[in-house]
Amino acid sequence: MLFSLPGQVADRTGFLLHGSGVNPAYGLYDILRKMEQVGVDIAGIACNTAHAPSIFCKLMNLLEQGGCRVRLLHMVEEVAAFVRLRLPAVYRVGVLSTVAAAQSGMYTTALRARGLETIMPSSSCRSRIDHAIYDLSIGLKACPRPPTMAAVQNVQAGVNELIGRQAEALILGCTELPLALPALRLQGRPVIDSSLVLARALVREAAPDKLVQMPDLNWTSRGIGTNGQYDTV
Repeated sequence: MLFSLPGQVADRTGFLLHGSGVNPAYGLYDILRKMEQVGVDIAGIACNTAHAPSIFCKLMNLLEQGGCRVRLLHMVEEVAAFVRLRLPAVYRVGVLSTVAAAQSGMYTTALRARGLETIMPSSSCRSRIDHAIYDLSIGLKACPRPPTMAAVQNVQAGVNELIGRQAEALILGCTELPLALPALRLQGRPVIDSSLVLARALVREAAPDKLVQMPDLNWTSRGIGTNGQYDTV
């Protein structure tokens, strides 16, 4: 079941960067209680930024205090565990995300706990990525399919910087970014779509017999499909 109720959730970036508005945890809590009422017992939030500690920890406290029976998976922890399991030879992991998600340190904390080093883009590149996501004229939220060339170029700048700093794998730590970078590999580096990891985790917990096998991310050849494009997951 999909509950897409953005009008009920306060802006995550505004709250994290500027302390503006109410904590988005309250809106997320209300939605999870609605989900519980129709029988949902396992849920995930398809927003990386919502997993910043000041939002997610508050949400978990609200769920516990309210006696909510829904078990909520942690998207960022799932991604970090996925990298460690599927890419055992990787150590330096580049992360593309919103500025707010980067400043929260959530990916750095989750990856460090698994012995991995996190590489974040410079502040100028992070600003370009935010522009690629949020801008009303060229951003991925406003112009998702097809993405604008400007958005793709801004995101690619972040990729190039991370690879230039020796990132061995790349995490797309924002649900919009795969619209600009649909590849399974970029310049020989595995690309991890956080949305896909969360979706697979939900299937794993709810119906593991229905979880299909993923392509091997350790494949060292460039993944060119029959249509001449990069293979996608």
